[in-house]
Amino acid sequence: MAITLLASLLPIILFLFPLVLWWIDGKKLKEITLHGFASMILSWIVAEFLKSIFQTPRPFLVKGTTPLTFLYPNDPAFPSTHTAALFALGTTIFLHDRKIGSVFLFLSLVAGIARVYAQVHTPVDILAGSLLGAIISLSIDRLHLFHLVKKYMK
Repeated sequence: MAITLLASLLPIILFLFPLVLWWIDGKKLKEITLHGFASMILSWIVAEFLKSIFQTPRPFLVKGTTPLTFLYPNDPAFPSTHTAALFALGTTIFLHDRKIGSVFLFLSLVAGIARVYAQVHTPVDILAGSLLGAIISLSIDRLHLFHLVKKYMK
């Protein structure tokens, strides 16, 4: 039951964290939230695109078992979209606040490992998702995406 909760509910809780940052007053927190959402969405899109190319079956389908998650995913496994989005958000938070970001990245890793134990991913799926999310987050941060938008929207 613990694996099911960690694999199914922990990602949802972590995905809701940016909303908490948004509601806390502060220009910096809103910028972190916007960067985080942009990183999450772009990571999710790229991961879904890669899944359409690689078409890797889920471990529970290969083994003929039942996954330990509330919902049974039927899309390809590689790379993990959940992990890509969580690591994109975690990396964004880490770039702005190392303490909170470290905790968030650790919890993202816990969620990824739980998804391996739940038989919906392999370690390679999680590794690829985490690298993809981190790279996209770093790229968005380097581009200063929202500074560019503000500059050209004047």
